[in-house]
Amino acid sequence: MQRSLVEDQFPSMSQNGSCRPAQYPHSDLSPILSSGDSDLASPLLQTNVHIDISALNPDLVKEVQHVVIGADSLIVHFSEVIGRGITDLEEVAQFLKEGIIMKDFTHPNVLSLLGICLPNEGSPLVVLPYMKHGDLRNFIRNETHNPTVKDLIGFGLQVAKGMKYLASKKFVHRDLAARNCMLDEKFTVKVADFGLARDVYDKEYYSVHNKTGAKLPVKWMALESLQTQKFTTKSDVWSFGVLLWELMTRGAPPYPDVNSFDITVYLLQGRRLLQPEYCPDPLYEVMLKCWHPKPEMRPAFSELVSKISTIFSTFIGEHYVHVNATYVNVKCIAPYPSLLSSQDNTDLDVDT
Repeated sequence: MQRSLVEDQFPSMSQNGSCRPAQYPHSDLSPILSSGDSDLASPLLQTNVHIDISALNPDLVKEVQHVVIGADSLIVHFSEVIGRGITDLEEVAQFLKEGIIMKDFTHPNVLSLLGICLPNEGSPLVVLPYMKHGDLRNFIRNETHNPTVKDLIGFGLQVAKGMKYLASKKFVHRDLAARNCMLDEKFTVKVADFGLARDVYDKEYYSVHNKTGAKLPVKWMALESLQTQKFTTKSDVWSFGVLLWELMTRGAPPYPDVNSFDITVYLLQGRRLLQPEYCPDPLYEVMLKCWHPKPEMRPAFSELVSKISTIFSTFIGEHYVHVNATYVNVKCIAPYPSLLSSQDNTDLDVDT
């Protein structure tokens, strides 16, 4: 039986049936990439680094997807290994192409890529710096933490800086949300999850698009992305506005009373997320600008960094935000005019 290209490059078994030790990086990734990308191929780990996947519990990698491997003489940093269920050759190629893009990101608020592993057997793995405090959403949801309003604004400012960098690299994130930002041991926020590592939030936050079957984070998506499934830096700006709202509510789910299938109509009616109780008015104004129905009217990330920096530096007070905070302006009118006809406006009945 003819072997696949991936099997030829990464044979899973030796002649006598025992597993070969898994060492990375492979000397040449170019055969797995298309001809147009092969010139970009380079080892994605330093040549003196190897990871023995056989030492990891395969069930743990598969089920939990986050495995911390200890530091030894060959691995300088504690790392996070994230597995994905990829078996198709085309998916492996896309996985590598995304890694090639991500490996050149160098910014204090963007998660760096230590390497991509193609084990002798099993799914490809992403090696990332270990983030001591986990993802931003779980951190702010944790009732043992007591972030102030200024702390939360500061987290948002760090995300804006990371996104400003990614936008300068012409990189569109497509899934910006608190769950996809990480916190290291110094509480530095790192924008993460560039498509390489979908994790435990899949069922809770992603809806399957009827036509394509793709999983989409609909309640974080810009109006035009919901309508066309196309993403730009300006649609990332919309998602950033939702992330700011998540921060000021300490991780409350957006649009809790709106079904995912109704969100497009809800937004077309001019309605938006309500102002959180502890959210300063200037910051909510920033959110509303991020949710402008016309993408070209939304601020750039460079402008957002400037605006939020001003809000952060001028904010006075040590106000603590409680989990499950209520909202203000509950009876406020829709901030934007409806884009629907009067008949369409009656099709959606949602409590606000």
